[in-house]
Amino acid sequence: MTLRIGARRNNCRARAGFTLIELVLVMAILIVVLSISGASLTSFFKGRSLESEGKRFLALTRYAQNRAISEGLPTTVWINEKEKKYGIETAPGFVEVDEDSEEFTLGRDLEIEVAWPVSGAPRRSGNEVVLNFSPDGFFNQTNPEQIVIKEPKGEEVLIAPSRNRLYYEITTNQVLRARR
Repeated sequence: MTLRIGARRNNCRARAGFTLIELVLVMAILIVVLSISGASLTSFFKGRSLESEGKRFLALTRYAQNRAISEGLPTTVWINEKEKKYGIETAPGFVEVDEDSEEFTLGRDLEIEVAWPVSGAPRRSGNEVVLNFSPDGFFNQTNPEQIVIKEPKGEEVLIAPSRNRLYYEITTNQVLRARR
């Protein structure tokens, strides 16, 4: 007696895989889980965008300071509060065209605000506040004391000079009050 192998394979193929009902059921479960967790995920990602924007601005100030030292030219970080933009360039008058200049736009629903500027703070144009970094690695005393990146619902990231005024850092209101 011989067994027919071919018929056995076809029988195995028919049993392998998922039925349409199983796939629809799994998709329905995924939709329910995502709809429940969707609200908490959106608030999580909004918080991440605020934090990452603060870190990006802080990195830009450190880059400006390092660039001023390495190139031996004053470097500026400019902030345009109304257009929600900021950027970096060599101070005007030192080079004709700064090919390494950068411009950044804030994430959606974020605002940038320069708080407590020293009177007579330098401006690039009417709306833009400037942070100056000199070739010796220090920043100008007329630089703003605090830059605030905030969300409409009230959360914010504060960027202010360090205690020894050698660089900017992300800080809190309690630290700023203690310094005064």
